[in-house]
Amino acid sequence: MKKLLFILILIISPVISLKSTEVKLYFNPGIGLYSMYSLSDLNSYFRQSLPFESKQVSDFPPYWNFDTSLQLWLNDSTRGIAAHYAQESTGSRISRVDYSGEYSNEFTVNNRIYAAELLYNQPRFHGLSVNYGLKAGIIYTNLFSREYIKVFEEDTLYTMNAEASSFFIEPGINIFYPVKFLEIGLSAGYLIDFGGEYKITQVNGENNMVGYPIGNPNRNEAIKSEWTGFRLRLYFGINITDLIKSF
Repeated sequence: MKKLLFILILIISPVISLKSTEVKLYFNPGIGLYSMYSLSDLNSYFRQSLPFESKQVSDFPPYWNFDTSLQLWLNDSTRGIAAHYAQESTGSRISRVDYSGEYSNEFTVNNRIYAAELLYNQPRFHGLSVNYGLKAGIIYTNLFSREYIKVFEEDTLYTMNAEASSFFIEPGINIFYPVKFLEIGLSAGYLIDFGGEYKITQVNGENNMVGYPIGNPNRNEAIKSEWTGFRLRLYFGINITDLIKSF
């Protein structure tokens, strides 16, 4: 642990010397609401096309996400910039089981987010700090589809992998309470995903149909990534500048 801290000090110290710049590191677990309208609509199409009744067990519900960032604040502590890395996931499941067999159709959707953020800090109010931010960056999305059918002793498994990339913006607000070199609070934002078309990378584990889009028969258009929605996260920060000065 001491070696890791020493390495961190060596990396951060040159940055801190620049006009008393503050350096902060944040870990923000939370929950997100994801629109996923096109994929949800595709689920409706699947259910309507089945020759039997099925149940929509889940349909891209709110789910956990994680964001980490490195912030640099100028010497007046009112303006800052940040670099972000985040991960999010959600999914859906259609299911039917009876004496004659089993049917399931699942989507699992995960992403990786890389972003930069401009920050503006308000003066403290009753000990609380508030800052506003605007993120902009790129989302890389991975989609996995699994359809399984079993009728008596015969079964069939169909899988598909696809990828998409898209740009986004996310205005947000952070409210936190500083305790020595720690900062604890809440972060809220609304991500707007401009959408990127999914392109198939594998079908049944083989490189078939690579580069083909995924179509939505209900809308007669290609399906895009749709991560638009509200984000709420816990806000855990370490003021590395103050931490180093405390030694």
